[in-house]
Amino acid sequence: MKGTRDFPQCGFSNTVVQILNSLNVPFETLNILENELLRQALKEYSNWPTFPQLYIDGEFFGGCDITVGILWLI
Repeated sequence: MKGTRDFPQCGFSNTVVQILNSLNVPFETLNILENELLRQALKEYSNWPTFPQLYIDGEFFGGCDITVGILWLI
C-alpha cells in the first residue's frame, strides 16, 4: 500500500485499511513508497498496475475496488 496501516498515504489505501479494520481481521502493511524496485516487482508479480494490493495467505486477492466489492457480499 501507499503508506502504512497507521498512516495510509492515499485514499484507496485508507479505504482498504478501514475495511480490514471493520472486519477485525489481522493484517500487515508494506509501504511501497519506500522501495521503487519492490513497487515495480509487485506490479509484475500480481499483473495489477495499482496499489494497494491485497494478498490473502500469500495469494493476490485484488485492489481497493475488489475489496470494496466484497463488502456487498458480506
